[in-house]
Amino acid sequence: MGAVTSPTTNPSEQMASPRSPMAMRAVDPHVNPDYMERIRELESTIDRLRSAHRATDPVVLDARMQLADITGESGDTRGAITLYRTPAGERRADLGPYDTRTVDAFEAMARWISGSGR
Repeated sequence: MGAVTSPTTNPSEQMASPRSPMAMRAVDPHVNPDYMERIRELESTIDRLRSAHRATDPVVLDARMQLADITGESGDTRGAITLYRTPAGERRADLGPYDTRTVDAFEAMARWISGSGR
């Protein structure tokens, strides 16, 4: 049996970007909207950095880690975990599993998984 949708449902709302304000509210209604401007600024910074650096360059990875942290602080714990997962894995592949930057990335992700954040 197919999904029932309201005739007023806007299909574009169903396909929201994972980091859009609407998507964040759908995941966790307790996300603090005061963080949205900072999140958008970091996303823009990361895009700019990626055009000038490799994805695994420290400056890019650090900015992505900062975005993950701000996302968690905004109340989107799941988003923080997801955003930490990729740079942590890339650091492990690029720097090795015992490099302090790799360990820091996995520890940061673990803090959000455990629910303590910082």
